[in-house]
Amino acid sequence: MKQTFKIITFQLFTLIFLNKFQAQDIPTGKGSSMLSLSGSFTQKNTTENKSVSGGYYTDQYSVSNLFISSTYNYFVVKNVFIGPGMELVVNSNTNSQTNSIGFGSQFGFAFTVNENKLIPFLSLGGRYYVLLDETSYNYEFKKVNHNATKLFVNSGIIVPIKKHIGLTIYGEYYKYATSNDRTDHVFAINLGITGLLYRIGVED
Repeated sequence: MKQTFKIITFQLFTLIFLNKFQAQDIPTGKGSSMLSLSGSFTQKNTTENKSVSGGYYTDQYSVSNLFISSTYNYFVVKNVFIGPGMELVVNSNTNSQTNSIGFGSQFGFAFTVNENKLIPFLSLGGRYYVLLDETSYNYEFKKVNHNATKLFVNSGIIVPIKKHIGLTIYGEYYKYATSNDRTDHVFAINLGITGLLYRIGVED
């Protein structure tokens, strides 16, 4: 997994470096592209009172989630993009840990406002995940392989801080269904950075 992180980081900074040699004022014009790296982290601590025969007991546990996403989007026409994406997810709680990697694609719309100072966007897509669960049964961890699918829609904004680099914030709603019949409906806020590769030419 560390090697995958290195590859994603290398891709992002390579694109940012190459962007310096491009000359164009249309981040969302035909032929332009975006390479993004984003993520989020959540942790929840829960105390739950449960009833048992003869009384009650208190159950305490925590759940954490680390999410990292890398996407490449190419503008096939002005303001319309499509591209591949990859995601890494680590979920852990008191009894189990799940490491997963997902691949898929997305398409969407983006446009510039206020002389390219803001780039709002909307995208839809899907991912297919391969999961490796380590689940505790009587304090013995057993590995369980299964898969999952994810359908999502997200909307956010890119704020250029330099001509070819932007900070990204977006909200994402997704449905996540595993092969062991678990389905989650989730809303998350993600932060990231985006490299903006402008095409050479004039606006279409």
